[in-house]
Amino acid sequence: MSSRIIRPQGAPIALDWRLGIRDGVYKIEDLAIDGVSMALAQHSEIGALIARDGGQVAMLLSAMR
Repeated sequence: MSSRIIRPQGAPIALDWRLGIRDGVYKIEDLAIDGVSMALAQHSEIGALIARDGGQVAMLLSAMR
């Protein structure tokens, strides 16, 4: 599914929605803004946090709490 945000000033912003169905209900699985996947960006950020702590997830879990 695709959408566009029309702004009063500036270029429109393209949104691409990836939907999945779980228990008979549609859920947003990913949102790409101007071609940048939010899921992939989060995945990369979490991977970098874990790598910074020597591959341990304890620091990540602590930060999430």
